[in-house]
Amino acid sequence: MSDVSVLRLSLLLVGLLGCGRSTFGLTPEELSRCGTRCSDAQAHGDGQPTADTDRPAMSWGEYILGLELPDCPVSPYVDLVVDTTSMESEAPTGVIGDLTLTDPSEAGPELSLREALWLAAHRDGNNTIRFAPAVFPLAAPATIDIRNTEILPQFLANTCITGVGAGVRWRWQAPDSGDSGVMCRFSLNDGSLMVGLELANVWVQPPLMGAQLAGCSVEIAQISVFNAGNGTHVGPANMFWGSGSVFRNDSPGTGITVEGNYFGFDPRVGRALPLLNVAAIFASLEFRDNIFSVGVSGSLDAAFLDNSSTVLIHNNRFGVPGNGSESLPTPSSFIYASSGRWRIEAGSQFTGAAGAAITVANSAILTLTQSSVFANAGGGIVAGAGVTLPASPTITGVTAQEVDGFCTEAGTVEVFADRGNQGEFYLGTTACEANAAFQLSVAVPTQLNLTATVTTATGATSSFSAPVPAP
Repeated sequence: MSDVSVLRLSLLLVGLLGCGRSTFGLTPEELSRCGTRCSDAQAHGDGQPTADTDRPAMSWGEYILGLELPDCPVSPYVDLVVDTTSMESEAPTGVIGDLTLTDPSEAGPELSLREALWLAAHRDGNNTIRFAPAVFPLAAPATIDIRNTEILPQFLANTCITGVGAGVRWRWQAPDSGDSGVMCRFSLNDGSLMVGLELANVWVQPPLMGAQLAGCSVEIAQISVFNAGNGTHVGPANMFWGSGSVFRNDSPGTGITVEGNYFGFDPRVGRALPLLNVAAIFASLEFRDNIFSVGVSGSLDAAFLDNSSTVLIHNNRFGVPGNGSESLPTPSSFIYASSGRWRIEAGSQFTGAAGAAITVANSAILTLTQSSVFANAGGGIVAGAGVTLPASPTITGVTAQEVDGFCTEAGTVEVFADRGNQGEFYLGTTACEANAAFQLSVAVPTQLNLTATVTTATGATSSFSAPVPAP
């Protein structure tokens, strides 16, 4: 990929929790909850399936009821309960718009989301915003339409917005032609939490500055929407999908964790969904226990683009197949690391890319350890523009209990078994000196090929070695 093509990619960003996943990446408990009521959900632009027969029989609100999601902190105030789908304010004449709205009694007989947000913005300490189930039925979510000129508070600290136990859908209005931007953006700051909502047609969603997003279904429209700052926690159990990119980096920060989410994958029906791409351009970022379906693809090339210093990828699954996913585009690459340090740790899986699973380019240094990389048409780990990977080791002999080889460069050798020429099954690790032989004692599976990588002292991992058949 050229530097120009890389720069043209949109910018980033997580339930897979631990072991026991099915073919669709779901736990047995999730499949049991979904059962025969689930059907394929094929989406078009407004976030709704194409026909009633295509809808998941389980609403998003019903699905998340069985998940472990964070609770709202204890608040000194009575909860603010939104009981209308209108965004209008009924504040009396003495209250100047919403800017001086400080008491729920000023909001009139009904409390709108707009009023609740302004009340929370004006009150010190923890605030909780909930939604009345009678107005927002769990099985049939009610929609709050948010105008692109809506004036909302710019900063919300220590505010918990929860749709758990109700069916709540926020839908953003697309900007009109010629709009320079929308005004309905607000920032969730330190101590804030948004949980259990359906966010549809999202054009601009609040920056997350040390806040948490959990258990939300997020349909992204055409542009990248989330801006994550220091200490942000994305997850668990968010589902990201749509025609845009997930995150941007207006204020790149450190200590950002993306954990237990679904990117381009609906856990209710085990189906891949479209998603433009996921990009990571942050100073420090950690991905843990996320699922990225084969529907996660870049508009030009890679699903990941990075200009950061540290990216940690642990126990994520890239290219997990789902029912109906054959109709979606296959990502040309899962990771395109263009700079910074990348560390892919134990339990990560990459399969099904049309190109290389992982491309390392420019100044990036990538470490791959104890992960599974297989069935990617363009290779497992390849060098992009401006980078030379360490020389791959050579496997010189294989027995039922031993793998022998030779290293040109010193480092740590990892040995894999694969049906092709990559590394589906990690077998073991051993040290190797420069221009020296290595030997690994390990039970070698039959009817597979053996491959190896070497990771040097700088942390750079080589491509997979040429495959050697097991006896």
